[in-house]
Order: sequence, then C-alpha cells, then structure tokens
Amino acid sequence: MVKFCGFYMSLLLALVPSISYGGFWGVKDYDECILDSMKGVTSDKAALLIKKSCREKFPEPTVDSKSEVLPILAQTKITGRASVADSGYFEADLYNGTEDWSVSIVKIAVVDKDTNKTRSYKAYTGYMGHKYPIKPLSTGSISFRLLDNPKNMSWSIIEVSGYRD
Repeated sequence: MVKFCGFYMSLLLALVPSISYGGFWGVKDYDECILDSMKGVTSDKAALLIKKSCREKFPEPTVDSKSEVLPILAQTKITGRASVADSGYFEADLYNGTEDWSVSIVKIAVVDKDTNKTRSYKAYTGYMGHKYPIKPLSTGSISFRLLDNPKNMSWSIIEVSGYRD
C-alpha cells in the first residue's frame, strides 16, 4: 500500500512543477491550465490531480447571489458579434437591450461546422473573472478559451443570467 501511495505522490510532485512552470509562460485561465498540463498524460488519477491543481490556481468566478436566469423575452434582447482569436479564445461583444436587467452570465453554444460538434460554455461577463455585469442598454464583452479551436464555427446564446437593476 505504501509503494502504491508513493507512486501517486511521486506522480503529483512531478506534475506540480510543470503546472507552475506553465504559469510562468502565461497560462491565463483554467481551460488553458488544463490543456497545457494534460499533454502526454494517460492516467485518470493524474488527470484528476491536474484538474484539482488548476481549479485551485484558477477558482471558478463567483457571481452575485442575486443572479437568476432572465425571462425568455429579456434573453432575446441580448445580441452580439463574436470571433475566435488565433490564440483559441472566443471573444464576443454583447449588447444588453433590456431596460431593467444587468447581465452577469451568458451560456454560449459553439458549433464546429466542419465536424458538426457542439460544445457549450459558461461565460462570465467582464474581464479575467472580475465581475463587471453588462448594464441595461449597454455593451460589454465575454471571452473564454475554446477546448477545440474550430476554423469554421457558428455560435448562439443559449441562456442568460443576471439581476434586475
């Protein structure tokens, strides 16, 4: 049993420096930490340790507890334009066309038109996890790292959360 546990401790110690080293080169968020650290990993245990380490380094952003899913009519008033940067980040400028809701979370579906694969992402409004809701009748942005980097994609808003002003 001791040898078995020692193996996983050795594996963890071998992985932690690579995760920290990746941060030195500019790992910017949780997704990038996972992608960078998983290269060459074949063990489920190692993958779980990497996931835990990346989540500790990049905690899930918190959102104001008063946030709720907007009514469907209000959600239809959230529009925008988006693109995928060369770095693999999905970047969107969104317009909040509601008169009484601030937007704090947007769930996005991204479809790779070449493979017809769909992924959904939960995006927090603002920059680098800081909470900057998109106020009524104003524009804001979201960005997040795509797990795949589709060259030919479409996207749609599938759910919007926020709070009444």
